[in-house]
Amino acid sequence: MDESDFRRRHPGGGPKLAERLARSIEDEIVGQGWPVGRNLGSEAALLGRFGISRATFREAVGILEYKQVAAMQRGRSGGLVVRAPAAAVVAESVAAYFYFANVSVDELYETRTILQVLAGKLAARRITEDDVVRLREMTDRPGAFGERFEVTLGKLSGNPALAIFLPTLMRVTGMLAGAPSGLELAPEVASARRRGWLAIIDAVISGDEAATERRMTRHLAADRAWITDYLRRHGNPATVAGTGGTGKRAEQIALLLSREIAERAHEPGTLLGSEPELLARLGIGRSVFRQAVRILEHNGIARMRRGAAGGLAATAPDPAQVVDALALYLQYLKVDVAAICETRTAIELETVALAARQVSDVDTTVLAEALRAERVNGDPARDTHGAVHVALAELAGNTLLTLFIAVLSRVSKYRSDAAAHEDPARLAAASADAHEAIAEAVLAGDPSLARHRMSRHLRALEPHLRTG
Repeated sequence: MDESDFRRRHPGGGPKLAERLARSIEDEIVGQGWPVGRNLGSEAALLGRFGISRATFREAVGILEYKQVAAMQRGRSGGLVVRAPAAAVVAESVAAYFYFANVSVDELYETRTILQVLAGKLAARRITEDDVVRLREMTDRPGAFGERFEVTLGKLSGNPALAIFLPTLMRVTGMLAGAPSGLELAPEVASARRRGWLAIIDAVISGDEAATERRMTRHLAADRAWITDYLRRHGNPATVAGTGGTGKRAEQIALLLSREIAERAHEPGTLLGSEPELLARLGIGRSVFRQAVRILEHNGIARMRRGAAGGLAATAPDPAQVVDALALYLQYLKVDVAAICETRTAIELETVALAARQVSDVDTTVLAEALRAERVNGDPARDTHGAVHVALAELAGNTLLTLFIAVLSRVSKYRSDAAAHEDPARLAAASADAHEAIAEAVLAGDPSLARHRMSRHLRALEPHLRTG
């Protein structure tokens, strides 16, 4: 077998061959149940198995290592070893995408409100004696609030999806406003924020879901107003988390170049410089630079152009890579069906309501095409099903919500047992009917009806998801 054989077996005009190879290995790891520590084979063995060049293979390994899916282990018994991805690394890379996609404060706080209210209510419902002790300890340490408070609630919710989504959103918040929880706040502002946190903690410990929702919503509204005013007065500090000395040098350089693209508002295609120019300006070696370029290319932020007029060119951030990274991580966590469904329901009900309130101002062509494609080609186990949910989300105009829905739709597809249904064609038709009814309510500008129909549809899907 040679590289052309791999190209024929894994066609695709979009992603580079190395990216397709990395995806093929990821699929294999997911299919094996993510066996951390398993050696998939030596470099020589994998080169022979896939029939690709050493350069392509090593580029694919660089992608896998960046995503914390697998890493090359050196030595006599070395090879490509499956890794346990770190939540912080996943959250950081996803947050960087959102930052460079110019997510607004309104989008951020719409999303935070949905997910933090859900986390707070679930924490209130599931809180244990140990959790009470943990929260009480936070109230005794004033400096323990801020990001740690919201992240802790995500963990106390018992929902692994929230435990990764919330840290991501907190990092985006920090990027937008220079880590507001660590800024010098006026005494009255700091005091008001602390009172808000304490009120939420009291409601959670009391098991009062309604009070938790009210207090969390009020707290986030005040936080949103504060950050909006701060940015109006001071501008965006463009602080990118993760550029300190603790990360790998290539990742630091990638984030530095990403920040330059964002700060200078480079249009896709704008050259940042040739390789020699950037090596000289950044003061780094070719190996580190090329690893950084791999990270940028993987995240759809920039790409090397070859030729006399070539160099590192800005591109439009690619949400597909972020969806893939988050969906992979949730697969690694083996998030159960209940967690998927409760998160997806909370997000999708609010999203279709948002879409219905502003549908007169948006283009519905993508939604119409997604509905048509599902009716002609789709079934609940295929991407056409998720495409309708994403198209509905896009009408809400919120990049964060759209991406999280794409992630949860992807994980639901992984778990779909629709093919085992006694009548898959009837199930597919019922799903298409439900989607068209939801779209009808959204396009009619009826938020409550859109929520009702989406809720019924998601409940109908749940029995067709595998629990394992």
